[in-house]
Parts: sequence; structure tokens; C-alpha cells
Amino acid sequence: MISCDKVQSICTKAQYREASLYEKGLHFIHTLYCKACIEFSRKNNQLSGLLDRTAASTLSEEEKKAMKQRLGQAR
Repeated sequence: MISCDKVQSICTKAQYREASLYEKGLHFIHTLYCKACIEFSRKNNQLSGLLDRTAASTLSEEEKKAMKQRLGQAR
């Protein structure tokens, strides 16, 4: 028997294509009988889909350094 916490971790790994076939099998079997994990998987997939559709990006290392410098000068 696998815990719900472990299944949720596998679900997240699977979305980033980091889960092994064995882990995916454990996830599948667990979600056959656990409604809470089915709901978690559904919401996690929905959230990932929403994030994929945004134009969100992260700052480069140079941009982070420049921002830190500007914030330090503002004090």
C-alpha cells in the first residue's frame, strides 16, 4: 500500500516527465480507489495547464543582480 503523500509526489513528478514507469503504475493503482488523490491529480493537472498558458517567465541571473543593486541603492 502506498501513501497519499507519495502518490501526490509521483503525480507532480509525472507532470514534469520525471516519474518512472513503476511510479506511474503505483499512481494508477492508488487512484483506482482513492478519491482524494483523484481530485488532487485533477486539480494539479488543471493548475499546470493554466501555468502553461501564461506568459510567465523568470528573471535571468543578470536581471536578478541588477534588481538587487537597485533595491540596495533605494535604501
